Amino acid sequence: MNSHKGKVFSQSDVITHTIDDKIIEIKYSRSDFEEIYYRNGDDKTFLNSHLKNERNTFIVVSFGFILTLIYCLSFNENYSILIFTGLLLCFVFFDWYQKASHWIKWKNDIKLYLDNLDKIRKTKIVLSKYAFSVVQDKKETIEKWTEFKRAEIEDNFISLTSNTTTYLIPKKSMTTEEFEFLSAMFAERINNEL
Repeated sequence: MNSHKGKVFSQSDVITHTIDDKIIEIKYSRSDFEEIYYRNGDDKTFLNSHLKNERNTFIVVSFGFILTLIYCLSFNENYSILIFTGLLLCFVFFDWYQKASHWIKWKNDIKLYLDNLDKIRKTKIVLSKYAFSVVQDKKETIEKWTEFKRAEIEDNFISLTSNTTTYLIPKKSMTTEEFEFLSAMFAERINNEL
């Protein structure tokens, strides 16, 4: 559930949980994470909503280049206009590619992150009075409530940001009651600690 490594402890480290701790078993499904990460069509590169202006400019300039090419070839006209529109097309494409490369890298990072989550057999969240823990197979990541900078609570997921790690918890990975409990606890704990 964490996208970066926090404080990780192995099973050999002595980690005990008290009776007062709340333990939530997470039912992992890759599609739940993809639904959240790609909710605005962010999985697409050319049709990405964040690159709408660059994409539209590229399409218009491409269309202009094709019309100029057809005109120059049909009438054997001066090719300087064709060269100008070709250079303009290259510039517009380079501008789009520079901005799209950020999304390409982000998509690759998400894919790698989800591939790593696919390898984990069992995940649970442990909530105590002082800390938030994620246990994945035999590794446990513990964050004190004071280490969290931000909590984003949406209808279908919770995102937590600490000093070292970002956690994404889909609503579909637990019961509605557990999700509501988590939302209330995170809102109370993280706001109180800020």
